[in-house]
Amino acid sequence: MTHPEHPPRDRAWFGTAVGRCGLQLMVLAVALTGCNQPDSWQGFGQGRSRRSLPTVTDRLRDAYPDLASNRFLVLADFERPEHGQIFTMLTPQGGGYFHTSTRRSRPETGAGSLEVHFGAARDVLIARDDPSGDWTLPADWRPYSLLLMSIYHPEGMGTVTLEVLGRNARVGYHRPGIVLSPGWNTVRVDLADVARWVNLDQVSEIRWRPTQFTEPTTWYLDDMILADNRVEVLGSPDGPAGDMFVVHEGQRIRVGVSGRFELVFAGGEIVGWYDLRRDPARDRNCVNWPSAADATLGPMPIVLRAAGAGPGDFPGEQAPSSGLDLDGDRGWSPLGRYISSRQRLVEANALRVVVACERAMSGGRSNHPESPKGAADDRADSAGGDGASTRSLITTQYTVTPMGRVFVHITCPSTLGDWRAEELAVAFTTSLEGGFEPLCHSAPLAAAEPESAPVSFVLFARGRGRPGSSDLLCVAHDPGDLPDAVVLESDDEYRVAAMLRASRLRRPVQEWALAMVVWPDDIDDVEEAALLAADYCYPPHARMDVGTLVRTDPGDLDNDGFNEGEGCFVIEPAGTRARVRLEVGEHPCWHPMFKLRETAGRNAWAYADGEILKTSARSADGSILFRLDRIVDRPVEIEVMLQADSAPADGGAAAAAPGA
Repeated sequence: MTHPEHPPRDRAWFGTAVGRCGLQLMVLAVALTGCNQPDSWQGFGQGRSRRSLPTVTDRLRDAYPDLASNRFLVLADFERPEHGQIFTMLTPQGGGYFHTSTRRSRPETGAGSLEVHFGAARDVLIARDDPSGDWTLPADWRPYSLLLMSIYHPEGMGTVTLEVLGRNARVGYHRPGIVLSPGWNTVRVDLADVARWVNLDQVSEIRWRPTQFTEPTTWYLDDMILADNRVEVLGSPDGPAGDMFVVHEGQRIRVGVSGRFELVFAGGEIVGWYDLRRDPARDRNCVNWPSAADATLGPMPIVLRAAGAGPGDFPGEQAPSSGLDLDGDRGWSPLGRYISSRQRLVEANALRVVVACERAMSGGRSNHPESPKGAADDRADSAGGDGASTRSLITTQYTVTPMGRVFVHITCPSTLGDWRAEELAVAFTTSLEGGFEPLCHSAPLAAAEPESAPVSFVLFARGRGRPGSSDLLCVAHDPGDLPDAVVLESDDEYRVAAMLRASRLRRPVQEWALAMVVWPDDIDDVEEAALLAADYCYPPHARMDVGTLVRTDPGDLDNDGFNEGEGCFVIEPAGTRARVRLEVGEHPCWHPMFKLRETAGRNAWAYADGEILKTSARSADGSILFRLDRIVDRPVEIEVMLQADSAPADGGAAAAAPGA
């Protein structure tokens, strides 16, 4: 693949064309002998055999899963000396230097690297196009979604600041504090983030400098690559209306339903929310439009007040919530200095998509003895290195359903060593320009009946003058206690924020179960929102006639058989049958979902009052999922018949999908 818009210089065309073909460079012996390599000795006294050495393309693809599509461009892999010609260094005190080297490299990809010595805090390594050289830094990055590179850091933890600049631009992409562990680190930069600051067809420079400089240090840089790693994991954004889709692109996971909504996950948080009915071109992000500043939809765990010295570097009591910086450490800094995040796609099928995230601090202790491994992808994200010595601090699991419900299960520390949280909350933000107005409610379900069940929620409504426009409902499930819903004072002019504050804390780990409703777009008043909140906080009683109601599923906070963290009832069959009756009473139940455990490798047929349920899928652990495709306003009996079979109920297991 070549692009004629690249500079027509011979060296530029050579550098770009070779990179776009995957750098299909072979040693002279390959060219002389065709596909076969020279004979290689297997050992003293043994016979010889002919083996084909892997090409540069094969080695890179095996080392970096993001290159599996073969759509990538090598900026520099330092296997040729001219790759160092695009670099220069600002060293005001004269102590910095760099050169290509074979002293250290990623052995799985080649023998060369760029050795970089930072002699002072102001030293900066720069990659830019040099008209006098034989290699080029291409200016057009539009065909790609990811910039990746490998950096070797010596003993101890370190951080690097990375910048990408454009031509004639006063500002550029600036990312401080990328954590580097001892050894080789794979750093990934999502070009969607870069594009908010730099025109991707006018890139001119990449810059590196150590963030926290204490003494001269030598790093090694290897394998600078632009990649298009876009994969449609499930369905397509352009698929039939009402179908779920999942797209992995750059470091982002896009989850949505065609014609309804789309959520964008990055760094383990929701950074994009689009109303596809009114904005199919995705021009307006309901999280932070029109600002280019970083923002997340939530829920974000925040420390409102804490006491005692944590294992990090900032002990002491935290200030109250007024003016809390939701873009900063959110009150967690006493537990460590560096923050890293990892997100992965756990499950993707027609009934739900599950995304899990871990956020960690390398300077602190963990509230979890082991960080869970990702079934689909266990690579560290670009905030940290491969094998970073971090432990999970905050874990979040999102379960997105086609009906616009997002169920969230969060764990975070409330006590850790001498540090003790006194007040914790979860915060939510939306775009001020989008016309959102936060309405908080913490009261009985029916105002005229003080004895009725209490509900607490935040409704970001746009219904006043703008009916049918992307309302957001946020509900917290807190068994036995009512969370306090509060509007937060915003420190900027482009967002509105609110929080749900815990009325009591669990020790030593706080658990949250929440539901967010991002579709339909007609929740325009508190009365409608209260019914949806009650459906989540007070699901109908499930009475098992045959089988077992599972009360210990992770995410079931009150052990009633309804998993608040995943938004489903959990049951197990007795032999080949299960029968459960939902006692729907005071308020309706929206599209109830069931998870039938202990059914891996078995087909199932589910019936609601004798009518077969056609919507089913297989979860990541092999359980069968099924849903009633209607609003239930009266008692209903669900019966399941099973048969031993190796084929899943929906014709395929949960989609195997890359992480991010």
